[in-house]
Amino acid sequence: DGMPVPILLDNEIVMSIEDNNIGQFKPYIVRTTVTDNWSEPVLANSSNRESALKTPLADPIYAGAPYIVRLPSGEVILSYQSSENRNSSNDERSVMTVAIGDKTARNFEKITVPFDVSIEKEARWNSLAMWDNQTVVASSTTNFKSNNCEVWMIKGHVIPELTAAKSTIQNDGNVTVAEWGTSFPIFVGHKGATQLNAAIRHDEMNVYLAANVLDNSVSADTKDALKADGVSFLIDANNSCLLSPDDGVYKVWCNRLGICKFYKGYKGNWSEVSMSAIVASVHQREDNTGYTIELSIPFTAIEKTNREPLRLGVGLRALSASGTDYDEFLVNATITSSNTWNEVKLE
Repeated sequence: DGMPVPILLDNEIVMSIEDNNIGQFKPYIVRTTVTDNWSEPVLANSSNRESALKTPLADPIYAGAPYIVRLPSGEVILSYQSSENRNSSNDERSVMTVAIGDKTARNFEKITVPFDVSIEKEARWNSLAMWDNQTVVASSTTNFKSNNCEVWMIKGHVIPELTAAKSTIQNDGNVTVAEWGTSFPIFVGHKGATQLNAAIRHDEMNVYLAANVLDNSVSADTKDALKADGVSFLIDANNSCLLSPDDGVYKVWCNRLGICKFYKGYKGNWSEVSMSAIVASVHQREDNTGYTIELSIPFTAIEKTNREPLRLGVGLRALSASGTDYDEFLVNATITSSNTWNEVKLE
């Protein structure tokens, strides 16, 4: 049946379908101009019919029931239910999967799985909708929390192209609207209740970073700086896009007690160095709902002599009183590879 979902894309009608041209279903896009309005059938070899994903899936992988929605910025988001990495070649254990395309509804990539579904569960028959300009809602029929299928929804945060506005920040740990505004576009918080929003600024001398962390549980062990709740800020000063830590790549770890460490990349590893030039301030909320961090990092400390773009990564560590803990990083990014971090333009 194709399970078609249409959107109006400027002067085109664009439709997502599940296509069984080769092997299992795959998400395809078919299109027509508004003027043509499907005047000719879109057959198998038509130029108006193309695979949606930038990197094709293997033939045995099932990827059906697609859905599309357009972001206010123009890009198109695609969801489909996939058996990839599910020990199944059909839809029985498939899960909702989301990919981001360009403004022409092509080249869908940056794959994410909204619901954390174990291998014996499912998340199917999905849809997408805009909650606000930077938030997408994903809905699914899933049994990931019980033995019965239920309708669940989860919010996804759209991280735009990042720009560091020019501004001087008073580094005191109080992340105020007067200094930082209301936009904290960097989001980490898919794995649990702990969530982080971060922002970046700069002036002539410094890069400024702020993190606003929502965390209702305090670490069981706050004496060890590396085991307590905290945030990792990572900078690729010259946008080198490295596969492992090396010259020009830096990491600042700051925990909720204000204990911080500074590392420099060296031959694939992190080497701790003095952070005397870096100012870190942490403010604990009085209602114990979390903490805020402000960092001032001199350009000289990261050996940056120009105002060309840099790359930024952010990671979160969350621990609870029961001793359970996890690390989470920006989606589609890893802590050691700066080529997976977000590019930031300096105004």
